[in-house]
Amino acid sequence: MNLNGKIAIVTGAANEQGIGYAIAKKFLEYGAIVTITDVNPHIQEAADRLQAITGRPITGIQLDVTHFNAMSEAISSIRDQYGRIDIVVNNAAVNIPGDSIEASLDEWDLHYNVNVKSQFIMSKLVTPIMRQQRYGKIVNIASVNSYIAEKQLYAYIGTKGAVRQQTMADALDNAPYGININCIGPGLVNTGFNDPHHDKVDGGRDEVMKHITEINPSGRAVEAEEIANMALFLASDLASGCVGGYYPVDGGYSIK
Repeated sequence: MNLNGKIAIVTGAANEQGIGYAIAKKFLEYGAIVTITDVNPHIQEAADRLQAITGRPITGIQLDVTHFNAMSEAISSIRDQYGRIDIVVNNAAVNIPGDSIEASLDEWDLHYNVNVKSQFIMSKLVTPIMRQQRYGKIVNIASVNSYIAEKQLYAYIGTKGAVRQQTMADALDNAPYGININCIGPGLVNTGFNDPHHDKVDGGRDEVMKHITEINPSGRAVEAEEIANMALFLASDLASGCVGGYYPVDGGYSIK
């Protein structure tokens, strides 16, 4: 399995402990030419770290994925530089805990803009390129919460359900053009992304880890690299028959 020479974009990749960073690293290790984006102004530092680790060139772009014009400019720049775009991973996301009473309208809008609208914008911009190529791979990061509810995650759960449905709709429209669109459903991943929710509901991450054998049949949290392994498969030509699928990487959480 390799991604030699494939042009890839990974959003939400500034956090060294995060899923996007792990996916970018995995893609680089398997030969892809990668651009990472994040709203975080330190995104180039993440790119520099990845280049030092892998020995492969990588570009970092500070980018708000909810802004159409900024996204359009970034996508055009990448295509102009490389002549094509082969792989996109929509990983950028926010998760602010709260129920429907606590969540503010601004928080609601932020969840849907970052977690859902950004994927629409990306698809609107890259699928015409991929259709012209008759080739493309889009991997959306969904969640176990695309199917399973938890307390105090009202806005987040709604967005991740939308990601799952949006993935299927997009896959259906684009499959005839040689484009594979799928999503991954991470469970409890050892990144810190869920810490605000753990702090609010569970007494903190350490308390959650005391009961991890009751949460995940695997008896441990999932590692970001394990999500990256699934992304690598779905971005490769080995996944040519995967269309509109949801692939859980959750330590067995969803089968209990």
